[in-house]
Amino acid sequence: MISSFLLALYIYCQFAPSSYEYMCMMRGLPWFLTYTGNIYAEFTPENMLNSIGHFWSLAVEQQFYFLLAPLLLFVPGKYWKRLLIGFSVFSIALGGALGLTQTFFTPIYTSFLGFYFATLGGLAGLSRLADIRVGKVTLESLRPYADPLLIGIFALIVFCGLSQGHLAVINDATTTVFTPLFATALVLSISAFPQTGFVRFCNGPLKVNPF
Repeated sequence: MISSFLLALYIYCQFAPSSYEYMCMMRGLPWFLTYTGNIYAEFTPENMLNSIGHFWSLAVEQQFYFLLAPLLLFVPGKYWKRLLIGFSVFSIALGGALGLTQTFFTPIYTSFLGFYFATLGGLAGLSRLADIRVGKVTLESLRPYADPLLIGIFALIVFCGLSQGHLAVINDATTTVFTPLFATALVLSISAFPQTGFVRFCNGPLKVNPF
């Protein structure tokens, strides 16, 4: 599909009135044909990406299929959680460091943070709710505080979204790293405490039923 689109765009550029479109196309063509367009997009001005910039997401997807998925096939199942936790911690630490140093970076283009979303989903799928704990605190022990917990996590997600661009520490890096983490925590908490007032409110006026 991507090859067909690029071929059609290449033919179009031969007859396009602007040579700028053709120049942008030809500069990015080798990268997007080899599914490394996310690397190209990271270090290329946005106005140079033009008609093919959105293919960065396909590059991250293909790199996941060819790098992370085969890796998991050869890793014994008992090590999966440790691997996914390690990858998640690395991503959080890196994204946090980039955010605190205000480094110019667009982490969503990069594979190691693109894979981060998959690691969170994998951890959620491999974890039994009754076994989830942080130190001595289990998820079940938080049941009396379920509503404040759910509201707090939801507020953090909203805060990250609204604060981006207004606070130095809330930028592309920190938002890309922490928002999926908070979203995963929210989904797990809803599945653990489905009878809370927060969930009933969502099922009422918002008509949201995740299960």
